[in-house]
Amino acid sequence: MPLIDVETTAFPPKFGFSPFEQILATWDDILWATITVGRPNIHYVFRYGRPSLYEALFRISMVRMALEQARPYQSHPLRRTAAFNALDPSEKGAVNYFLGMVFCKLFASSHLNIPWLLHVDVFKDQLSPAFLAGRSRPDLVGQDVTGTAWAAFESKGRISRPSYGDRVKAKHQARRIVSVDGILCEPLVASFTYFGGDTLRMICDDPEGRDSGERLRSGDDQWEHYYRPALTFAEGDSEDAPALERRSELDLTVEIHPKVLSLLREGGWSAAHNAAIQLGGLFRSEGFKPDGIKVTAGASWSEKLKL
Repeated sequence: MPLIDVETTAFPPKFGFSPFEQILATWDDILWATITVGRPNIHYVFRYGRPSLYEALFRISMVRMALEQARPYQSHPLRRTAAFNALDPSEKGAVNYFLGMVFCKLFASSHLNIPWLLHVDVFKDQLSPAFLAGRSRPDLVGQDVTGTAWAAFESKGRISRPSYGDRVKAKHQARRIVSVDGILCEPLVASFTYFGGDTLRMICDDPEGRDSGERLRSGDDQWEHYYRPALTFAEGDSEDAPALERRSELDLTVEIHPKVLSLLREGGWSAAHNAAIQLGGLFRSEGFKPDGIKVTAGASWSEKLKL
């Protein structure tokens, strides 16, 4: 079972964090975060066919290429693979950026009860965020399991431990958002995913706390972007046989709880999200994440990659 060390600083006492926390995640957890974080940005590359399915395959392939367990079938850190080390700096930068988002979501879910993360710039028209003056802003906003509070996250991925200046800059970006649709954001997290040697580690800083307010207004668009990749991956599409063949090689399954799936099939994206808020306890008891999605990794994910 993968283990990630997380250094936490400046979080208010109510969170109960020690200076050094740990995320004890399964590959199921990591792949759930991989598929659902942010938005389907690969749509702009794969303009034809089923872009949501291609995006899910693209995301999973990046994680599979870059990370492996140091020791299979034990609670042990993740490390970067030889294939990742062989990439050129610009390629490593792109992969690190994505890994930063994946593990930012994993921390938000495991330690802050925030299972939904969305890109601020993509959904600003739907979420009506308010910013301080200036051009910089955080990458992501997250909604908690109750659907009544929002947090903000500046997510960074680095090849090595961030410098003091890097952390100050990320904190500054996290502070730039004030609210989502009139609801004050708390916490405001600067998150770094990096490698100490070959081992994957994290730093999460909360530069400033705010009080949360009333429940937000939530439209369909952002939740369609959130759920559609998982829906397409889980159900497949007979018109895209090559992509489905690639999917079968990944040694994982994606399931959606029937109470959410029935709404998604009818295009009720926001209704599915609202149902997940109400039924999170039931979902967890049946092995699903609070959003109603379950990702199950096959045995090969716990094995060292073979050259």
